[in-house]
Amino acid sequence: MSKRKRNTMILAGIVLVLILFIGINVALAARHAASFPKYWQDKANEPVPANAIRLVALGDSTMQAIGAAYPDEGIAGRIAGYLRAKTGRPVHVTNVSEGAATIQDIIDHQLPKVDLNGAGLIIVSTSSDLERRVPLDTYRAALRTLLRTLPPGKTIVSDLPIEPGRDAYQAVLQQAADERGIRRADFATIFNSEGRRLDIFSWLFPHLNSKGYYYWFLAFKPEVDQVVEAH
Repeated sequence: MSKRKRNTMILAGIVLVLILFIGINVALAARHAASFPKYWQDKANEPVPANAIRLVALGDSTMQAIGAAYPDEGIAGRIAGYLRAKTGRPVHVTNVSEGAATIQDIIDHQLPKVDLNGAGLIIVSTSSDLERRVPLDTYRAALRTLLRTLPPGKTIVSDLPIEPGRDAYQAVLQQAADERGIRRADFATIFNSEGRRLDIFSWLFPHLNSKGYYYWFLAFKPEVDQVVEAH
């Protein structure tokens, strides 16, 4: 066997091992993530403690924390933990987010499951409209309908992740939120500074891992503080 052929076989073997390694980790991550919706359903069904802050979470798979090691290491879980530490009060989480949910899906399928009047804080995050390239007029109309339903003083909507095509959709989101006086979590500022790193992604790309969701939580944190201080 020639040296060149031997080196080619070695390289092919390395590539095959890498493919198997990545494939196994993706499969394991997907299997683990499949348990997250039930986790949040069980949390929502827990009795509400006396004097609890009721946290309502709406959105897509990012709000479910898909990609994190544990559901509580996503946006909703980290905000709940922060509220407990900051206020000393128990926090009841109703996270009804669904994978690939658009704004219209939130209106149709998630809002009927939650009590907005009893909520102390409402958080929203979905980039599915952007990723599906929902027509901007459709996105704008649905977003305005959703935001008219949510109480401005208790709602925080995440800005869109930094993805191709973001600018037009982000402009719509910003205008609609500002019209209603709804707070926005500043995704771009965080992920263009301390969150701009390669070790924030999970095996389920483009979902973030637990570290990535920590940075997303940091985008929400200043707005969470404002809501808490106002109430």
